[in-house]
Amino acid sequence: MHLSQIYETRHDTLNFGTIIKDAINKGINDEVVARSNMAFQEANLLWRKVAIIRGNLFAHRNVKLSYEDVFKKASITPGNLGELTLYGLSIVNPFLVALGKEQREFNSLVTDDTVHLLETLKDAS
Repeated sequence: MHLSQIYETRHDTLNFGTIIKDAINKGINDEVVARSNMAFQEANLLWRKVAIIRGNLFAHRNVKLSYEDVFKKASITPGNLGELTLYGLSIVNPFLVALGKEQREFNSLVTDDTVHLLETLKDAS
């Protein structure tokens, strides 16, 4: 759910799109904004897969589809979820550096937990 929310396209919520627009409005260097925006655009291909899962399993549970059906429909892998998370860093870190703040990184141990969670969900359906 959280991955879906941070990549959503609504203009009235805090998400990567609104962060990028805010950076433009605050005069962040065009090259920095372009780098973040490129990562955001590339991530959108994966975000659409997460949005399918969100829409069919969590936000609007589709009783006609099993968990396995929805994951097949989304054509998503645990690796894709990791990639989407890393894209988030590629979007945010250039802004952090431009503002003189420390870049962020994720601990790879979370990957194992995410894979285990997805396998458990698949087995439960």
